[in-house]
Amino acid sequence: MHSGRTPERFTKRSLVAVSHAIERAALATAEDGPLVVLALFQRMPYFARERAVYERIVGRAAATVVGVVGPTPPELPAGSYGVVLDEAEELAREWSVIALTPRFGAALVAYDRGEVAPAVTLEAGRLFDGRWGFRRDEALHEVLRLRGHLADRLPPAAHATLDEVIARVRDLPSTPESRGPRRRSG
Repeated sequence: MHSGRTPERFTKRSLVAVSHAIERAALATAEDGPLVVLALFQRMPYFARERAVYERIVGRAAATVVGVVGPTPPELPAGSYGVVLDEAEELAREWSVIALTPRFGAALVAYDRGEVAPAVTLEAGRLFDGRWGFRRDEALHEVLRLRGHLADRLPPAAHATLDEVIARVRDLPSTPESRGPRRRSG
């Protein structure tokens, strides 16, 4: 299941639903591990609402990387790797949740358009361009992309764990389920 390769327009409300689905799937597949989860939150208050879920994820994942804009957040769960994003960098506009194990992957990557659609509240009407999917190959691609962008901000232990999971994913052949739904031709 996925939204397609071409970016689509999303409201904050729809991204919250997809994020929660990926987080629940990550918790359900953690035993398939090792599990890595990378999540970029634009602001600390957005993470604060999800803190309890991320405490559970940190308890089950081999590595959990949480990126937020602003100063180093002291409120991150123990055992997670916090990454500070500068307001001016491209990643500061990104809302991402990526979960990857050797047999499972899911990714949501969306970019804040800086626009608001009519909605009940200003926050609920925020618009994003993005894509999501429950495909291991897409999740692997996103883990590699973020690992590259965050390389100099991650401690050696986080690098080692990410590299271990990436190697295990690459060593395990993909299955039809890990590639997503089959496309019909003709």
